[in-house]
Amino acid sequence: MKNVKTRTASALLCAICWFSAPSIAQEPLKIRIGNEPSYPPFVITKPDGTMSGLEIDLVKEVCARAKADCTYKSMDFSGLLPAIITGKVDLIAENLLQTPERKAKALLTREVVYNPSVLAVPASWSTGFSSGDLSGKRIGVYKGSGQLVMVTDVIKTAVPVTYESIDQMAIDIQAGRIDAILLGKLDLTQKFMDGPNAGKYKLSDREFFAPGLESKGSVWVIRKGEERTLDAVNSALNSMIADCTYTKIRKKYTNIVMVRDEPARCQ
Repeated sequence: MKNVKTRTASALLCAICWFSAPSIAQEPLKIRIGNEPSYPPFVITKPDGTMSGLEIDLVKEVCARAKADCTYKSMDFSGLLPAIITGKVDLIAENLLQTPERKAKALLTREVVYNPSVLAVPASWSTGFSSGDLSGKRIGVYKGSGQLVMVTDVIKTAVPVTYESIDQMAIDIQAGRIDAILLGKLDLTQKFMDGPNAGKYKLSDREFFAPGLESKGSVWVIRKGEERTLDAVNSALNSMIADCTYTKIRKKYTNIVMVRDEPARCQ
């Protein structure tokens, strides 16, 4: 009788496990990734539509480590945060400042890039970079960006001119329609200090921060309610930094150290 009861109990336990397994097992992550198509060295779109770049390589490695099914959707910079809020994408894989608006409307990852904002100006620039020096100067910034806040709330005396791409800014500064461009140091180094523009421009020694964001790094942004995605992305990024994969990817595009916890042994 005892053996019958034991067999019955075992069979019941197996049945419970069989019916419970599908509900316990988590579905693979599906992540819709939004980014700007032209944002070198972070995102570079080739004529055939394929994308490469520092952040594209980083997010592909994150997807591989998280065993996630990732798809990509390119859009103008100003459309990225609305796309997160309305649920059109799940992750913005573009280094963004940790502004109060983004904190209120989305989840923020760990620091992905430390990229303080500086000014790119023509090499002939002979004045300084104080608010007095910048009075009345027309400064190019991304529409809806943290740099726009820096012009209006930190510099205060300058005139912001908004754009959808760095290429548009480059055309206008070359034509003299704007006096300077305020962007991340890495972005401006890639665009204006190397290659055909070398020697034509210089960067300010002054770094600019939005109020309350002094010395804070840039992050990726994740749709609210997607804590599982946030945990998976942060875990992947931390492991990539620890095992030097982040550094190997970074060195393909720049020699500038981009996260403050990048191990010295990796550099």
